[in-house]
Amino acid sequence: MLFRKIFAIISFILPIFSMGQTFTPSAGGITDISLRFFLTNISEIKDMEESYTADFIIRLTWKDSSYKGRFKETQLLPPDKINVPTFTVLNERELRRTLGENVQVDSDGTLSIMYRFTGKLSHVGDYSNFPFDRQNFKIVFLFGHKDYRLIIDSKMVGVAKTKFSSGWNFSNEKFFTETYYPAKHLSLPSAVFVIEGKRQIGYYIWKVFFPMILILLMAWGALWVHPNELETRVNISVTANLTLIAYWFVLASMIPQISYFSKIDVFIIGSLSLVFLSFIAVILTYRIYEKDKEKGEKIQKFFKWFHLAGIFLITLYELAAI
Repeated sequence: MLFRKIFAIISFILPIFSMGQTFTPSAGGITDISLRFFLTNISEIKDMEESYTADFIIRLTWKDSSYKGRFKETQLLPPDKINVPTFTVLNERELRRTLGENVQVDSDGTLSIMYRFTGKLSHVGDYSNFPFDRQNFKIVFLFGHKDYRLIIDSKMVGVAKTKFSSGWNFSNEKFFTETYYPAKHLSLPSAVFVIEGKRQIGYYIWKVFFPMILILLMAWGALWVHPNELETRVNISVTANLTLIAYWFVLASMIPQISYFSKIDVFIIGSLSLVFLSFIAVILTYRIYEKDKEKGEKIQKFFKWFHLAGIFLITLYELAAI
């Protein structure tokens, strides 16, 4: 991904990449470029790949005095015959461009061109609250000349009202400009579209948390078996431990490898700790019961309610994040 970004930046500086002729602002002046944006769809959000697929449209409008009065009526001209502002989508991976075959030229020297992009974009998320997380999905447009002044036409920025990717709710879209610094002494204008996505948690409640709580209750059940039934109690505890470990491996395939704990990691580690503690309790109460039945029964009773309180606390911890 780093190589892609470096290549995209170099493409402008050399320039290698262009959507038309390289557009040079008029000498000693700043060229205003008005931007309109419309997001039509977001789909295929892949956490493991740190990517998502989007479909969007961007329209650029600017003035070029050399075309003022050249035509009496609006003309559509090919972009390779006109100085068109260059830009790239900085976080693109596999974008396919449609539209952009013609530049609209008005009699007053106003030019505009519209592009539509469909494809995969990179996304680096914060998974500390997974699966109760919110993610900001960005589209970054990096323009190829420092004397472009980008102006967002806020009335013409929108998002389709249709439902996007299943498993997510989207809101709070923003489109703004900022200065990008690809090198220490180089600054380029950029425009950033951001939309917030909130993960729907229904899947994880029924497919992850509910089965895991049942496993915890199964481990708790081992503490209700008579202390003399050591084999039965150990079998229940070991089965619960192995099942939880298997669940952990399944969940590890859902999100990228991260160096910090997510909410679900805390839940799993807490669950494993409780189940392992119940295994220790099974062995301990059996040994004590052999020597002192009354004391063994008291210790087993303590571990029963300690285990249940642990289930309640880690479940409450997860629910607090909703």
